[in-house]
Amino acid sequence: MALQELTLENFRNYHNFHFPFSNQHTIFYGPNGIGKTNLLEALYVVSTWHSFRSTKLQPLIHDAETYARITVAAPKDAEKNSLEFFIGLTQQSRIQKQYKHNGLKKKPSQTIGSLPVVLFSPEQTTLMILGPEYRRRRLNHLMFQVAPEFTVAALEYGEVIRQRNALLQNPMGYQKADLAFWDEKLVTMGSRIVFWRHRHIAALNEHLSMFNEKLSNIAQPLVMHYQPSIGKNHWEDEAAVVKDFWHALDNNRVAEQIRKRTLIGPQRDDWFFHLNENPIAEFGSRGQLRTALLALLFAEAEIIEKELKITPLVLLDDVFSELDQERRHLLPHLIGRRQAVISSTDPLDNEKDFEGLEQVDLLKKKSA
Repeated sequence: MALQELTLENFRNYHNFHFPFSNQHTIFYGPNGIGKTNLLEALYVVSTWHSFRSTKLQPLIHDAETYARITVAAPKDAEKNSLEFFIGLTQQSRIQKQYKHNGLKKKPSQTIGSLPVVLFSPEQTTLMILGPEYRRRRLNHLMFQVAPEFTVAALEYGEVIRQRNALLQNPMGYQKADLAFWDEKLVTMGSRIVFWRHRHIAALNEHLSMFNEKLSNIAQPLVMHYQPSIGKNHWEDEAAVVKDFWHALDNNRVAEQIRKRTLIGPQRDDWFFHLNENPIAEFGSRGQLRTALLALLFAEAEIIEKELKITPLVLLDDVFSELDQERRHLLPHLIGRRQAVISSTDPLDNEKDFEGLEQVDLLKKKSA
């Protein structure tokens, strides 16, 4: 077991909350609005620096407060492993972030992956249909955990996009040499991100169909289809991606001058689930998409275990309301030896399916 303690200060609807995890699996149950999802969100944030519910961090701070803090104790290999994520509001209402690992300030690339997590949430089902931004974030969050070099590249690439867009939007115009400088950085960093994304999607596809079959009891191929904005012509190596990137960039010069923004690169990529070679978003049911997301969770767990040699924490938000009785009994076997934190409106009636389960009445816990 990795996660041992969770402490919250001014996080969402929690002023002060402390919980020691003494079992392999923990289920927090209670009525809607009590804060069950907030607990899973806190664990996700301290692991990935991101929320799975919002692109902004300010809503994580309790109303009328100026800061929030999440602290977890998650010993690794019998050694101390304390993680702290702090969010503060400045007098100008700007967000300040700080991360500590064993009491020392760290950068995101140095800490993400210290407590690897995989997540299922009902909100994902809707968000997966809405637009590419969420789908990119969903993929990025896995890669942040298993590939620190991807985290560095993504941060650097974000700055390149900001600088290049500012240049394109300059009302006084710009020098070709200045644009060429940012073009070089755009292609170098962007090609690296595209190449890594393709490689990780290929790795996930090795597991998706198997887990989809286990969850649906139907043998249907499930794959993630990657759609980079530079086109998908060559994937032999990173040099081939660089060549395609330059070609796509040159073809969009006029359009970029008109729209005054960068139109090519991983910030405009997308991916989709295909079941039986058909896009689930167009031809599948909500149940099939839900099953695909659960299959993705377990595929991600396999990748994390292979890359990091440790088992991730499994976060399941209101998952039992999304599953029929047969899949409810199957889920504990798929979770296996991994530690899990689960939210539910009601206590489980199939408690015997889980080994080492603690069910926590969150309403009573908060009252105490």
